Amino acid sequence: MAVALRISRLHTHLQRPADRAEDGLEHAWLQELSMRSLPAALAGVAERALSRAGLPPDAVVAVRRLNLRLKLADGASDAALVGGWSQALEQALVVALGRARQASAQSSGTETSEQVVVFADAWAAEAAHLGGLLRTGRPAWWAERLLDGRGEPLDLAPAAILQRWLERHPARAVAAMAQLANLPPRAQGVSALLPQAAAAELASNLAERLSQRPAAELALPAVGSPLRALLEAALERLRLHPHLGASTGAAPAPSRPWRLALLLQAQPSLALLSPATLMAVVDALGPQNGLPSDPPPQQSNPTPPAPEPADQPVRDCAWIHAGGLLLLLNRPEIFRGEPGYQPEPAPAGDLALLALQCLLAPLAIGERAAALQRQRPLLALLAPDRPWPERLDQAVVLDPEAAEHQLTALIAAIPEAIGFAPGALRQVYGPRHGATPPLPDRESHRLAALLWRPGLLEWDRWQISFSWPLASVDGDLRRGGWDLDPGWQPALRRVVRFHYRAEVLPPLEGQP
Repeated sequence: MAVALRISRLHTHLQRPADRAEDGLEHAWLQELSMRSLPAALAGVAERALSRAGLPPDAVVAVRRLNLRLKLADGASDAALVGGWSQALEQALVVALGRARQASAQSSGTETSEQVVVFADAWAAEAAHLGGLLRTGRPAWWAERLLDGRGEPLDLAPAAILQRWLERHPARAVAAMAQLANLPPRAQGVSALLPQAAAAELASNLAERLSQRPAAELALPAVGSPLRALLEAALERLRLHPHLGASTGAAPAPSRPWRLALLLQAQPSLALLSPATLMAVVDALGPQNGLPSDPPPQQSNPTPPAPEPADQPVRDCAWIHAGGLLLLLNRPEIFRGEPGYQPEPAPAGDLALLALQCLLAPLAIGERAAALQRQRPLLALLAPDRPWPERLDQAVVLDPEAAEHQLTALIAAIPEAIGFAPGALRQVYGPRHGATPPLPDRESHRLAALLWRPGLLEWDRWQISFSWPLASVDGDLRRGGWDLDPGWQPALRRVVRFHYRAEVLPPLEGQP
């Protein structure tokens, strides 16, 4: 973090005791001292103040005005005066930052009478700036005081901010853009933030960064497929958006990136579409428009069935062998790794993928690929913003060091006496391994006992439900609270529920 303290205007006022007259020469000397020696003495003041105030390393701070009172002793040296000045400034900053943290959080950095504002990081500051432009049409007082990582003034043009977001973290950029697009209706429409050319370029870049398909491919999911149903449900909701719902014809260019962000935020699985397909869907959005390449209606059926209500969730299901991965949601401490190891938090997908790769390593290449592919629905739900490849056996762990530490912490947390779920090993490794998995050591056996817990996975836009056969109840897991309902999971954007049922059967072949 680059910490810079710049004083644009410095006003000093020398006040003598009542029985002594003010000396104009001494006042001029004090002014000259502040301009000559004070800048060097202030080195490190801002960094120390941020640390003492308990702010995170990525915090962004803007100060409009700070008043200091400094008592000067007669005959004090220049060095003593400058040292006392810097100490007083540091203490005043610490106090101001402490008062500003809560006020800035409540106001989200919008126009305020506070003299200091604090943001958690550059994302929060830039989002607050864009939100202020939408609400008031003008930047807040602190906008011109923000600096980049090199200590230079930050480019706060909306197009520049959104492009920086996309370069830093495309998935987080989608979430931040969707939040801006959902500001209250009294705000100006987000489409007014970008000129047409910049909006078209941003939409194209967004589609290319988030899509997992070749750019030239243009193919919609087949009618009746789960992905097609997800797309139709997301479009129905977007048509009702107060700012972005098109009335007729193609979507105007300034609204394209915002529509695309809302689509991908509501249904991350739509990243399985190609960039060209995503843009074609956005451009065709309108209350009377169907999806591109929709088949023509059948003339032989004059009374087609009425469509389902737009708010009815589209539900899908799959039989999953690694249902124990969902148990990790009740153990957030595992994602912090071993004691003393504090990495940047890795995505849940890394730990899940690494654990599955370890457990499936003894299988032949074809069996391993097939077994891993069967877990795709669960992996996609655990890491909704991750671009999983078409073949999961080609997927790689993004942060191997953090995932290894997390896996070590997970194995250490598994109850010693955990048992295998009935029939789990046979389903995963085949009939020849009915009682013992083909794994090399005790730790991997315990990991297999935890993760290979087959059951029925059901999900829609709002909820994930996993049902285990009643016979797979494990007393050690129950006593440790592993299979309690995790409830709302912000990273998954869904509520997660667990069930034990007397009879849980895989869905029939071809059944949704």
